[in-house]
Amino acid sequence: MQYAIDISERQSRRVLEQGVRMQSQLLIEPVGIPERTILGFIASGDSDVLVAELTGPPHPWLRELVGRNAGVQLFQEERYLFNSKILGGPTWHEGEQITLQSPRVLQVMQRRRFWRAKLAPSSMVNLHWNTNSRALHTNGPLLNVSSEGLACKLDAGAAQSIGIGGRVRAEFKIPQSSSIFRFEAVIRNCSPASDESWILGMEFLTDGDEAQSAAQQRLRDLLYQSRMAECEASSK
Repeated sequence: MQYAIDISERQSRRVLEQGVRMQSQLLIEPVGIPERTILGFIASGDSDVLVAELTGPPHPWLRELVGRNAGVQLFQEERYLFNSKILGGPTWHEGEQITLQSPRVLQVMQRRRFWRAKLAPSSMVNLHWNTNSRALHTNGPLLNVSSEGLACKLDAGAAQSIGIGGRVRAEFKIPQSSSIFRFEAVIRNCSPASDESWILGMEFLTDGDEAQSAAQQRLRDLLYQSRMAECEASSK
């Protein structure tokens, strides 16, 4: 199942700034004329406009698109969505270019691939990270966990300090075990909750590390055993 989550204006700016630095790929779909979908990458941009350099053969009909709204997909480590307007084009630099209106807010696409265990409200996760050479840490309620990652709730200051793409060390326990699990992780999404806190989703990074891989397998086994016990109990 795929779903999209709104991210904050601050996090959206970070993603767009990174997109300019990385020249991230774009898929631009003019509203109402899907046959005019075009591919390209971010050549430059600021808070007002994005300049997209197009790939493939020339597009002789580009002038017809000026003034039209468009749905845009931006590809980095995640797939982001935003609505925009085609402000100008075509122009030529090293390639064919059009100008898009910069969005204020992006959505990040998510795909739930793994079953996640929902935990008791008392379950907590400790996070450690570095900002500007300062070692920081905080803790917050652990909302759910799988062998691939977890979701937790943090206060707004801590959540925005880490940000999407930030790396943390996560430490937590689950009710089925007395072991403390420790994983290096990267923040994949960050969105405001209804109570002024923020919800962070993160993916564990094993990077071929044997100890991390073994811990991930232990966690996977525990979650599987718990799931099987729930299924057996519900079938009685």
